[in-house]
Amino acid sequence: MKSTTLILLATVAVAGLAAGCSAKDHGQAAAESTTSTTITTTSWSKSTPGSAVPELDLSNFAYSPCDLLKADQLSQLGTFKAPEVDDSPLGPGCRWKSQKVTEGPTYAVTLSPQGNTLESMMENARSEPVFKETTVLGYRAFSSDQTNGKGTCSTTVGTSSEDAVVVHATTLNESSPEYGDTCAASEKFATLVVTTLKG
Repeated sequence: MKSTTLILLATVAVAGLAAGCSAKDHGQAAAESTTSTTITTTSWSKSTPGSAVPELDLSNFAYSPCDLLKADQLSQLGTFKAPEVDDSPLGPGCRWKSQKVTEGPTYAVTLSPQGNTLESMMENARSEPVFKETTVLGYRAFSSDQTNGKGTCSTTVGTSSEDAVVVHATTLNESSPEYGDTCAASEKFATLVVTTLKG
């Protein structure tokens, strides 16, 4: 009984040290990091039931987000001007404007590697007039819009337990197919982005 009590006390003490370690204590910080990684990996696995999709690395495109879309992929969506780097508070991004903005759609992508997880962004978007959960090539995602999903829509894809990509589609042409269901357009664009990220 005494041995069991000592073991329990030692376990509690170790847990307390791990929780309270500072950045200066490199040895304990490393132990905490290992524990955290195990937890997030398990969480990511559980967040995609029935799926074995790997986490996607966004760092390869952090300094070149416009490389996320290749020429042959863009040709599936229309004709566009030269891409423009478009950094935002969420992270690095890129925008592709139609050659004729009044006729064709404009697309944008933002990499969000700063701890803005799919779950946190999903909770923030649930109250929007347009909100639906979906998947993009097996990755959990959601599409949302602050109005009615006509002419504008965003699709957010969880790429790992900590990261996500946000794509946005916009069109001013009410007679275009993209205007009637802009979320379908943003989801198609998201599919191309994830395809590139998968390599």
